[in-house]
Amino acid sequence: MIIDCHIHCGLGNFLKVNKSQINHQDMVEAMEKVILTYQLKGIKGLRDGGDASGVGIVLREISKDSDLVF
Repeated sequence: MIIDCHIHCGLGNFLKVNKSQINHQDMVEAMEKVILTYQLKGIKGLRDGGDASGVGIVLREISKDSDLVF
């Protein structure tokens, strides 16, 4: 099993967006893309370092419906 042990899923996904403009659905859609990207590369586990916007919490919740270990 390949695991990426140091990601920051929130960094880079919302660089051009004002923090006040980020809504939950935008986070979910972005994190679904993150999950798909990792799955296509054969990576089965992720460990997020966290971020101020809480995107990692969203990723953890939606990863429960995938075969990704978070």
